[in-house]
Amino acid sequence: IHGAVYVLWLVLVSVQIFLVQKGNVRLHMTLGWATAIVSAVMVPLGLIAAFVDQARQVTHPDYAPQFLALTVSGA
Repeated sequence: IHGAVYVLWLVLVSVQIFLVQKGNVRLHMTLGWATAIVSAVMVPLGLIAAFVDQARQVTHPDYAPQFLALTVSGA
């Protein structure tokens, strides 16, 4: 789910850049609200995805979740 939402976010941001380059600022601003909502949804989904990954991999001896420590402490 997180991956699909992230791809949607990338598409929205790319389309917004294209719209500004073409001078369609009104549609860019309207689409900006959808991009803001998707951005807000990505934060909890990213944390959930990280915790699910940690729970699945915690029993593997070579698992090193240092990136997760940075994510949690920065929240």
